[in-house]
Amino acid sequence: MAWTEEPTPATRASVESRPRLLVVGPLPPPPGGGETVTKVLIESSLKEKYELRHFDTSRRVSKETMGHWTLANARWALRYYSQFRRVVREFRPDIVHLPIASNKPATIRDALFSATAARYGAKIVMHNHSGHFAERWEKAGKLWRGFVRKHLSRASAMVCLTPFWKEFFDGLHIGFLTEVIYNPVNPELVSLLERIPRERDDEVRVLYVGAICEPKGVPELIRVADRIADKFPNVSFTLVGGPQYPGHYERIMAVHEALSNRERIRFVGPQFGEDLARAYRSADLFVLPSHHEGLPMVILEAMAAGLPVVATRVGGIPDVIREGQNGHLVEPRDEGALESALEKLIQSADERQRIGERNQSEAIEKYSAEAFAAACDRLYQRVLAGGRG
Repeated sequence: MAWTEEPTPATRASVESRPRLLVVGPLPPPPGGGETVTKVLIESSLKEKYELRHFDTSRRVSKETMGHWTLANARWALRYYSQFRRVVREFRPDIVHLPIASNKPATIRDALFSATAARYGAKIVMHNHSGHFAERWEKAGKLWRGFVRKHLSRASAMVCLTPFWKEFFDGLHIGFLTEVIYNPVNPELVSLLERIPRERDDEVRVLYVGAICEPKGVPELIRVADRIADKFPNVSFTLVGGPQYPGHYERIMAVHEALSNRERIRFVGPQFGEDLARAYRSADLFVLPSHHEGLPMVILEAMAAGLPVVATRVGGIPDVIREGQNGHLVEPRDEGALESALEKLIQSADERQRIGERNQSEAIEKYSAEAFAAACDRLYQRVLAGGRG
């Protein structure tokens, strides 16, 4: 658990006049959406306007065990709850910024957090990062829906990643404010991208960044990549990321081993910092064929790197990637459409440049850390003033 520094005696009077904000969430690595949001919030100018504290939920474990019912996960949940209760009791925040998950173990943990914050009189601003929330809600039974609804009803506001998610949460009729606030691009990555020159040659490099698993559409992608490599000898594919679910990586590697052009479809493992920035800078276009998403941070990163994007029409992606303007959209699992969309960009350097320049400009304007923090501040002020849906 991490805390910001305690105020000095000289500043205590001014600190005590500011609202108290408790930001809950993990920190990088890995630099995912939730981790980046937490880091941006606690390092932003909000710390000048609020007495800001951070409750760190980082846990360095294999993604294969996250979200599952295990004894270790249960122990961690109880430990977090005990620590969180002590922090809230001592700090007495006016606002708690609480990210929420959709899998059952994490939702139970989050519900304990929301119940504790509400008990001590804090206003709760929830922030959904899960791309599976809508799907899991539709499949949930009556009892689980009732539990989740009770948990959500403690919030004064819900931060929604895109208009798609605002419409979904409005449709639950919980009664909280819903506000669209797009994720910020990691400012450290933006700084690295500005310093690293783009590589230019005759090869067309297609980049994927994400977990190497089936829900991300990786099996479809590498089969499509193999067919494209047959037609375009100057095209290569690089997949950045590591395993996430038991058995998925092994099945994907078996598919890869059977491909005739597997030497041009490379798996390079997880990359961070300068290595990740160089991966973006060496690419000519970006692809993410996911089956489910919230608002993928990697799409915003690819836009900031000046890359056109081919992605699936799921979750909040169509709110960011508009067909023909920021790239191309296809339906999940449609290999023919994915192949066609990639080939359009592979064959047109002019279109790649036009879309890439637009994406970079849009990312700087709409998805900056400063814009994100300012939008959160406006929402906090509405909540403190008594606003609710």
